[in-house]
Parts: sequence; C-alpha cells; structure tokens
Amino acid sequence: MPEEFESEFNDMFAVTIMPDLAMAKSSLEQELLSWPSAKCSACTIVVWAVAGAIVVVGGVALASLTTTSGCVVALAQLVGCTAKVALLFIQGLGAYVAKGVSEVAGAICTWTGAC
Repeated sequence: MPEEFESEFNDMFAVTIMPDLAMAKSSLEQELLSWPSAKCSACTIVVWAVAGAIVVVGGVALASLTTTSGCVVALAQLVGCTAKVALLFIQGLGAYVAKGVSEVAGAICTWTGAC
C-alpha cells in the first residue's frame, strides 16, 4: 500500500471494520457461552441412549428389568447410585414411557440434576 494512503486506511479500518469485528467477537462469545458444557453433552448422549432403551422395553416390560439389565446398569453408573436405586427409578417411569424418549430423557435429566 502506498504510504500516502496508510493513514487514511488505518482511520477507515478503526472506524468501520474494528467495530464490526468487535461485534462479531462478542456475538461469537455469547453463542459459545450458550452451548451446553461438555459434561452436559456427554450426559445427554448417555441419557438419550438409556431413555431409548427404556422406551423400547416398554411400560409393561419395565417390571421384567433386573439390576443387571443394561439400561439399569448404565443409568446407575451415570448417576453414581446403586443398580437397585436406578431400577426403582426406571420402574417408576411407566407414565413417561408412553409419551416417548424425550419425556423419559427429561425425567432422567431432572432426576440426576447433572445438566
């Protein structure tokens, strides 16, 4: 760039481009802050998998689950409780199962309080 235009360019950059960059940076920061944490994301993935398994089993078959069933063990490990406590919670989900995976996942997330 020719030296005679350098000052004019710097003035234009400071007045027009810098505020736009600052606004874009602020907007990006706000967007990133609104994303769920990595812990919440990992929890959500596990919760939806467990909720899916529970819905597949179905409300009637919840009584046939045991403390060694896969979804029971997975939920117990996620929450950090015993398999018996997780089983009792899952068996109490009968009303949610008919409404689908999102309802079961929501009930699990509320119960765990992880996110």
